[in-house]
Amino acid sequence: ASVGIGFSGMTVAKGKLYTLGWADEKDTLYCLDAATGKQLWAHSYEAELGDKYFEGGPLSTPTVDGDTVYSMGKWGTLTALEAATGKQLWSKNLAEEVKATVPDWGFSGSVHVEGSSLVLNLGSHGTAVDKATGKLLWKSGTDSAGYSTPLPITSSGEKLLAFSNTDAYFALSASTGKLAWSVDWPTRYGINAADIIPVAENRFFIGSGYGKGCALLDTTSAEPKIVWQNRDMRCQMNPPVLLDGHLYGIDGGEAQNPSLRCMEAATGKVKWKTPWTASGALMAAEGHLLAVNGKGEFSLIKATADGFEPIATAQLSSGRTWTVPTLAHGMLYLRNAAGDVLCFDLKKQ
Repeated sequence: ASVGIGFSGMTVAKGKLYTLGWADEKDTLYCLDAATGKQLWAHSYEAELGDKYFEGGPLSTPTVDGDTVYSMGKWGTLTALEAATGKQLWSKNLAEEVKATVPDWGFSGSVHVEGSSLVLNLGSHGTAVDKATGKLLWKSGTDSAGYSTPLPITSSGEKLLAFSNTDAYFALSASTGKLAWSVDWPTRYGINAADIIPVAENRFFIGSGYGKGCALLDTTSAEPKIVWQNRDMRCQMNPPVLLDGHLYGIDGGEAQNPSLRCMEAATGKVKWKTPWTASGALMAAEGHLLAVNGKGEFSLIKATADGFEPIATAQLSSGRTWTVPTLAHGMLYLRNAAGDVLCFDLKKQ
């Protein structure tokens, strides 16, 4: 299927696949039949491409909640649609409403549903609206947001949402927006893009690219403490995955000779590394890594700290491929920057 330029992920729910793309001066939220790729409906609105140093297009991933699908546009357009039909329930430019600064590469955090509200990485420390109407519930300052998605965590027994702005990683109350803790994390170009990773009770991994590196935070006290910090997992765009106490991820960006690495989460010690082409993304399932490099080569890798153990490799896509693969009901979905969506059957025969 073809869904236009962009790096939006693919969400599968109730037999349908949702993703965003850009074409003809518009952003479009596409709904495809997950089994066949047939387009069921599409919803478009005017938007600039935003191709600053890369292809551009939308960056966030649609969020399905019950019978509704929500999407956050690159320039602040927040939309609620009927998941089955694409009928618009409401839409607004939230960035304009709260006068929030648009990040240099646009908004990329996806919509987080928290009870009856939606929480967005928009503004200094997030913004929340009522999910039924889009009415503003709370907001923070107008400084530029980071590029990560609000992630639900538990810290000292309290349910919080953790994400980033251009200078810090932080956590706040999901219901009130009150800031719980924050750690300074200035990164070149303000690109704090990788989601935070819960490692253990009150311990969280953060990492950014451009030589910044990574750290393990201890949030037991009001002022987070850094347990360890190094430059061995520089997550320019996508976060690593945590399995059995180890982080598997891509270190370095397009121009930094990236490598696929396994890191012991508790200590930051690198267990193994192997060259990796042009960045990319990965996920995990059934003790394996499902990884794609920046040029569309897919690899199935055994997730073990003992060493790099590739099971199979195949050129499944083409062109720049930064979007995390989606696995749903035994079907693997890949998407490149040009908007080619491919589906492969991985079910055991």
